[in-house]
Amino acid sequence: MKTWILLFCLFLASCSNRQTQSSDHENFYRIDFRPLVKNEAQEIGLNEWATNPRYVQLETNDFIRVKSIQRIILDDEKLLVVHSDRLSLFDKDGKYMYEIGKKVGSIFQDPRSQFFASITEDEIAFGCENYGVPYEELDGRVSNAIKRINGDMLRGKEIYPMSSGEKQKIAVASVNAVNPEIYVFDEPSANLDMYSVEALKNLMRELKSEGHTIIVAEHRLYYLTGLADRFLYMENGSIKEEWTPEELLSMPEAKRQNIGIRAADLRHIEVDIPSRKETDVTLEVKGLAFSYRNHPVFHDISFQAYAGDLIAIIGHNGIGKTTLSNILCGMQKEKAGQILYNGKDVPKGRRKNFAYFVMQNTDCQLFGDSVEEELLLNGKGSTHEQRDDLLKMYGLFEWKERHPATLSGGQKQRLTLAVSDWIDTPILILDEPTSGLDYKHMKEVANVLKQVRDA
Repeated sequence: MKTWILLFCLFLASCSNRQTQSSDHENFYRIDFRPLVKNEAQEIGLNEWATNPRYVQLETNDFIRVKSIQRIILDDEKLLVVHSDRLSLFDKDGKYMYEIGKKVGSIFQDPRSQFFASITEDEIAFGCENYGVPYEELDGRVSNAIKRINGDMLRGKEIYPMSSGEKQKIAVASVNAVNPEIYVFDEPSANLDMYSVEALKNLMRELKSEGHTIIVAEHRLYYLTGLADRFLYMENGSIKEEWTPEELLSMPEAKRQNIGIRAADLRHIEVDIPSRKETDVTLEVKGLAFSYRNHPVFHDISFQAYAGDLIAIIGHNGIGKTTLSNILCGMQKEKAGQILYNGKDVPKGRRKNFAYFVMQNTDCQLFGDSVEEELLLNGKGSTHEQRDDLLKMYGLFEWKERHPATLSGGQKQRLTLAVSDWIDTPILILDEPTSGLDYKHMKEVANVLKQVRDA
């Protein structure tokens, strides 16, 4: 039997160097985007442009120097002008695409992918600086954005060592500082504890009251029921149903489970707690302590884990749950204390033989060129049928030829869990294993964990 430990939480294309009007008109070509739009993407060579008499001007009234243009690519939404020294990207109305960022702000599911700076205040100020916000306004915008996320404790800190939940807060604050008309959130609560989710809800309510439009792609629904005006259910790339909050809350339980969405009311969730069996101690932690650059993270951590245990480590963002997991697996070294596997003190370098860690940031663990190859890298003695059965168990069979980088966050999460099935270690540690998963796949993962625990 394995022991499981789970952790949970309670284009900026440069369009500079614009050309201005000149009397030397033969060196310029006025572009009218709209008459040139086609149904399918196309690339227009310079020879065609040189002989083509059509012209229309951009809304910005800019001219583009023909001599510097290498090619022009069109589709039904964008126009990309490739110069010898820069790119110019326009939308279908002839506006520079970077202007859209002033109207629509996006908070990504993986906040690290949208960071440009290493310090909290620098990152939050980055968007404002790029849009030319006056310096005298900058400090006020940054301070206000930090207050809105209850992030005073994050001031002056490096972003890289922060927890995923803290990074999520920084991403929200960086968009909020720009103050766009529309906010687009992609799984904003995935890495947040309950306290931070409530703060996020209050921020959304405040933005909504100020007249902002808010669009949220989300699996957690409970915090949105008193906030959202509409819930749009998507399936196979299209909107299948639309519900009011009242309709969602009154949805029959059988229908909710059948379409695979999470509960909208946490009070209706029932949990069966199994009786505990007496087994051998697999892991024992004694007086564990850790500090980061002289800042204590935790101290005097002691507990035991038995064969067949499924243990949940809970706590607020930044409390040290992931750090504890890294130490148990030998990825970081403790400041003090002991870690015993099967009664023996095991040093940092040998702990990987006893514990396997499924990271919250799944991209750090995926190396194959396809989903199936990812399994081959970790289970070289497996048969084709065994790999197919495992992929079917985790709902990944139809994507077996896909590159892991093209999967959704939830699919990557399931792939790393599938890989962990091949690793023969007595202890498996999962960091936020249900983040990014809908109800259906969350139940599947829970059932797999129970099966492996009891095996």
